[in-house]
Amino acid sequence: MKHRANRMLALVMALCLLPLVSLAAEETKTTNLFGSALMDNLYTPDSIFCVARAGNTLYIRTETALYTYQEGDARAVRRMDMPSMYGIDYFMTGNEDKNPPCITYLLGEGDTLYGLNIKQQTLYTVALEGDTLATSSPIKLDMSAFQSGEDERPHMEHPAWIVLHDGTLFMKKQHYGDIEGGDLYSTDLKTGQTTLHNVRDLQSMAPYKDGQMIALHLDMQNVYDENGEVQKPEFWLFNPKDDSTTPLGVYASNTEDSPYEVGSIYYDAQEDSLYTYTDTDLYRYDDGLKTRRLVGHLPMFGNFWATKMGGLLPLWDGRLAVTFGSNVYLRERTEKGLEGITVLTMGAGIDATHILVRALMDNDDIVLRHVDANQYGYIGPEELNLMFLTGSVPVDIMPMNAYQYDFGQLVAKGYLADLSGNDKIKAYMDKIAPNLTNTLMRDGKIYAVPAQLMLFPMGAYVSIFEKLNLNIPETFPQFIDLVEHWAADLQEEHTEYMLFGSSDARREMLRLAMDCYMDSRFGTGQDLTFDTPEFRETMQRINGIPYGDMVMEFDYDSAEGQSQADDFYNRTPVLETGMGYEAEFMTAMNNRGERRSIPLILPFAEGQKAYAQCDLTMLTVMATSPHQEAAARLIASYIDKLPLTTHIALDLSVTGEIPNPDYESGLVFWQENLKNTEARYAEAQGAAKSNMESDLEYTRQSLADYQEDARCLYRQEDLDILHGMVSKLYVMTGLMNAQRHAFYNASLFDQYENGQLTLDQFIKQADDVLRLVRLEYQ
Repeated sequence: MKHRANRMLALVMALCLLPLVSLAAEETKTTNLFGSALMDNLYTPDSIFCVARAGNTLYIRTETALYTYQEGDARAVRRMDMPSMYGIDYFMTGNEDKNPPCITYLLGEGDTLYGLNIKQQTLYTVALEGDTLATSSPIKLDMSAFQSGEDERPHMEHPAWIVLHDGTLFMKKQHYGDIEGGDLYSTDLKTGQTTLHNVRDLQSMAPYKDGQMIALHLDMQNVYDENGEVQKPEFWLFNPKDDSTTPLGVYASNTEDSPYEVGSIYYDAQEDSLYTYTDTDLYRYDDGLKTRRLVGHLPMFGNFWATKMGGLLPLWDGRLAVTFGSNVYLRERTEKGLEGITVLTMGAGIDATHILVRALMDNDDIVLRHVDANQYGYIGPEELNLMFLTGSVPVDIMPMNAYQYDFGQLVAKGYLADLSGNDKIKAYMDKIAPNLTNTLMRDGKIYAVPAQLMLFPMGAYVSIFEKLNLNIPETFPQFIDLVEHWAADLQEEHTEYMLFGSSDARREMLRLAMDCYMDSRFGTGQDLTFDTPEFRETMQRINGIPYGDMVMEFDYDSAEGQSQADDFYNRTPVLETGMGYEAEFMTAMNNRGERRSIPLILPFAEGQKAYAQCDLTMLTVMATSPHQEAAARLIASYIDKLPLTTHIALDLSVTGEIPNPDYESGLVFWQENLKNTEARYAEAQGAAKSNMESDLEYTRQSLADYQEDARCLYRQEDLDILHGMVSKLYVMTGLMNAQRHAFYNASLFDQYENGQLTLDQFIKQADDVLRLVRLEYQ
């Protein structure tokens, strides 16, 4: 009896637990197939080329491999290497049919998987057998319309898209200008007959009902209407039997970052529903396209351009597979897909969208959108202040540049959220150079996180200085010494060089001096004033240099003037001005040999310290945001996805030789690249072989350079230069910005450069403007 009671109790407990088990399974359902894995290797990233479904298997062809996804898989499974799309030569040699099939595109219909080799112009039935893609039943296609180039070097062009339906293969030809006739071709796979349809500008297409196709139409030559407004892609019906088209007067949404991008569409005949998507949203159309519903979100902020062939496919479990170049997202078809998703808005753009998207991939429950505050999705300082004053702040995350926003005022007014509660953010900030974090923190609270760092100091090419037996200047007065020496002696002795990449060395010197002087004042926390002995002396020295041919004007309308300009700009610069320095490009691999350049951040006067304004983009969270936890979590993921080079650059405690963690994968990439280039060279004949000789030599040299320079990410000498530069940086404050903007808005320096003001007049008028600014700022 006791045994039966225990059995009954166990049965009751099992029944009670069933919903919980089901719920747990629901919660762990896979929502994307790659995470950020395809983008994480910054040296040899992979990307998705096309996707196809055959039976209950999704086949994903990346640039270098074949993956599959089936029911029960937690992620896409790598099945085999594929010939690298980076290494495929689409130039025709006439020997294509003698080579083994190289599958470019995968297509599916029913349970059958097909592979298209565009060089052989052949469609195969393919099957994955172990780690081999077996081909059978070849069907020869007429793809002559996709062949271009001159007779001695023809090549195959990729179709804009391919659709396989009911034994007919449709392919759209890419074109970037006006063409006569249609751009859509179809091939009957039974008869082999190819037809050019009298229709064009269908940017995506899917099987519909009653023998028709449904497509999104957009004329890429006329994306903007007569009022300059972006036109939306319109749904059209297309009948392949008679080439008739029917505009439906229903329009799909434009993507947030480009009106020229149109994604795939999918029509489900059983439910009579149509699906489209943008970079952030998945839409469902019902009732003959009369109603549109938002049914899902996609975390591809600003990266819609990466949509791929086979971009929207139905899955066996009722969901949809939505594909971009870096991931495949699995989404519900109803509003169930909106559950548990936090939608964040961002009030400005950020250059490193690839890092942002990688962060979003690790937070599939977060979607990021541009703010709807204005046409451009950008909020300036004045707009942001007005929003807080009116009590309506429709933004969660706000990227800010230190020279544009008055960061201190925003903190003082309580507009920015404290991010120190996030452990990852705090650990990151604890390691950053204090000359940067001092401005971004108050009383241990973190109000901004450095997201992107760019510097524009003058750069000196070390090998040229060594060749000319010149010392690299260490102060601005020494720099003037160099310019005086060049003007007096070296410009005539070394006509193969020019000191600057500018034809007006005087103007370049004045602007460099002005930037260096401002940095010397702001870097030490002083107000900007020009009535100082060191400023007067520097300007007088610069104006006293006999520049000669270092200041030239060219008459570009005459042959002689054009020839003079060509001769001048063909010279090699000794110094580069306005060249950006980023940590990831100051590595041992990128800063070696003749291209080795060191930044010159110089003290304005002897005995002073050197400083440089930091072009810093910061990520902040608005104090009014109802989603501060999710916003901080996304910023923390952004930090995780920053290049290792950025973390090393901002952490001044890092020393020693830093191994390159991606050296081996990069080595494989270059070795494969050389192997493929050598194979193409061996196959080529005549003029094509001669044309490839430079490609082959370049690839060999690139591999040799990589093996020599890429083993280390940084050597100690590289770190010394990098950290020496970072340690001299300062972040602009609101008062600094106010003085700088007022000074340049007054155009006084331009008048001085052009000789309209004497030095004394310039100093007096500039100091008067700056004195007023400081009074008003208080």
